[in-house]
Amino acid sequence: MHIKRVAVALMVLAGCRSWRFVTVLFSVRFVDWSGRKPFLRDFYRIKEGMTESQVDQIMSGYMKGYYGGPPASLREYKPQFDEQGRIITG
Repeated sequence: MHIKRVAVALMVLAGCRSWRFVTVLFSVRFVDWSGRKPFLRDFYRIKEGMTESQVDQIMSGYMKGYYGGPPASLREYKPQFDEQGRIITG
């Protein structure tokens, strides 16, 4: 309701010539430019007391069990160095 009043006021001030600009200006807010907005929208749908299956259903479009960092195979990698401190490559 408030957005409509602001849009109407802007159109009146602009002489109704730039109503398309005002429409685009207010539409940009609803465009998902990256994956962050949809993720946060889903994340904030999670409420206290929900079961694990309910949360899994909401967050089904995202990776599960990945907490960052390199994969396990690379975490165990220990490079070998020569006398001058350079890494020895195979």
